Amino acid sequence: MFTRKPFLAMLLTSLFFASTLLASCAGGGSQQSGVTTLKVWFPGSPTPGGPEFSLVTKQLVPEFEKANPGIKVDLQYVPWENLSPKLNSAFAGGIAPDIFGHGPAAAADFVANDRVLPLDTYINNLDATTREDFGTILDGGIVGSKRYMVPLSGQGFLIAYRTDLFREAGLNPDNPPRTWEELRTVAEKLTKRNGNTITRSGFISNLEGYNVQQTFATFLIQAGGSLLSNDGKTITWNSPAGVKALQYLVDLYHGSQPVAKDLHSYALPAAQQPLVTGQAAMALVETGALNNIYLSAPDAMKNIAVMPSLKDAQQGAFGGSGPGLFINKDSKHPDLAWRFIKFMMDANTLKSYYTVTSGIPARSSFINSDLVQKKPFLKQFIAAYSTFKPNPNVQNWVQIRDTLSRHLAQAMAQQVTPQVALDAAAKEAAPLVGK
Repeated sequence: MFTRKPFLAMLLTSLFFASTLLASCAGGGSQQSGVTTLKVWFPGSPTPGGPEFSLVTKQLVPEFEKANPGIKVDLQYVPWENLSPKLNSAFAGGIAPDIFGHGPAAAADFVANDRVLPLDTYINNLDATTREDFGTILDGGIVGSKRYMVPLSGQGFLIAYRTDLFREAGLNPDNPPRTWEELRTVAEKLTKRNGNTITRSGFISNLEGYNVQQTFATFLIQAGGSLLSNDGKTITWNSPAGVKALQYLVDLYHGSQPVAKDLHSYALPAAQQPLVTGQAAMALVETGALNNIYLSAPDAMKNIAVMPSLKDAQQGAFGGSGPGLFINKDSKHPDLAWRFIKFMMDANTLKSYYTVTSGIPARSSFINSDLVQKKPFLKQFIAAYSTFKPNPNVQNWVQIRDTLSRHLAQAMAQQVTPQVALDAAAKEAAPLVGK
């Protein structure tokens, strides 16, 4: 969804003309001796022989091939940092895979360069139960009015909290904050100080790099604002709602009674995370961080719960679809490629897949599954799907996001006011919007 680096738009544009000339030999897959080979690239770097790698390559792919005689799947994992350059070269050479995974932020650039196939016909032919089960997660790959991606998982940001620290402060962990006002009040009760130094933050969020934009988007949504207009052509983050959201965040860290300390620790191992060590009582997190704690610090996880999305003007959270699968427009076997994607969407397939990955189950019916019983922190994320709003699927989004992030960081450091930061970001990003 949201944090992966997509294609460099200018590079893709220049390579598009070369790939067009080679379209006659494009298509990824091949057909020999009655066997059709589908070339599939999954993003990521799972350890060879590890749980995800073994499940996908040794179980799921053979299951698909057994159910579809005559189809062989050539599946490769491509590290995220290599994915865009490798796809660029493959498109230019007419040898891109039939199916490839990427984040939704890349969708608009793929579409602008005519590299991916619209999937609406296939999706509309799914049974109603499947479409309803995926719900708004299927909207993650929408560009314009068409769908181009099928998400394998969801991603989102909610506030996790230490139930034991709630009790220690005389708070009811079964009744966590539901509004900004309540969050501030509870955070003050949970914050510990040694003089003017915060020794335990009542609340923290990730302000490192582009993560500050995701934190801001969470509160912007709850304030009733948006990053861009509905048509994606106008910047709206510097609205009164945007200023209110950013001021609220600044005050949490720098107000007359700050409750947050910038710990710069989100990249640390799970056992050193602030929620685990007790350096923070509440933290805005995504499921990957909680999954790492679940796996590496299970004793701490027993004292960590997740609250529903907060509300100011409205209830909401930053989130939506995670990475998903696209079909190369030049694939010679689009129907067979869709057959593989449909297999990956199957409930039984996904139940296996989610046991070894950290995303939110894309099917809302999984909220009562054994998987969620084992990982109860997932329940609130699935329940919050209807309140999730993602970053816009527009061209140049990564450059736009990074521009906004730089100015947000200046406001969070109190170098400029929220209004000045948001206006400056809007002015700098304006030439990139609506292209």
